[in-house]
Amino acid sequence: MQLGGRRVEPGEIEAVLRRQATVEDAVVVTERDERTLCAVYTGVPDGASALRLALSELLPPYMVPARFVWLSSLPLNPNGKIDRRRLAAEVSR
Repeated sequence: MQLGGRRVEPGEIEAVLRRQATVEDAVVVTERDERTLCAVYTGVPDGASALRLALSELLPPYMVPARFVWLSSLPLNPNGKIDRRRLAAEVSR
């Protein structure tokens, strides 16, 4: 995906997030404006500031999500894949 004229791979950000001790699973999506990144994660609920710091040390600034949203579990469709429509609804709350 292109974000601010730069190529951003959400999967790369997700992989870095999943390597953090406080994260069980993670998905990176764009906000409604399609210009900012949002990291949705499961694991320790109060870990957003620590995650932001960890990612800022491991990724370029333009790849660090602007917002971190904790969910108790990621919404899945019947096939076991992430239900992005339900995820978008959860993130927009």
